Amino acid sequence: MTTITIEIPTPLAVNYQETLRFITAKLYEADKITLDQAIRMTSLTPHEFMQLLIDKGIWIR
Repeated sequence: MTTITIEIPTPLAVNYQETLRFITAKLYEADKITLDQAIRMTSLTPHEFMQLLIDKGIWIR
């Protein structure tokens, strides 16, 4: 995996983990990353990440 740096507005940076989870869920939804990659990016357990997707109404494939 490649490392990138993203500048985000201060209000989003205050809640870094939530912002990262949102971005990761959207990348997964757009089929840009796999479920395994998304889980590793967020440092959540597989169950926690799948629950996040369910909560956001994102289909798990």
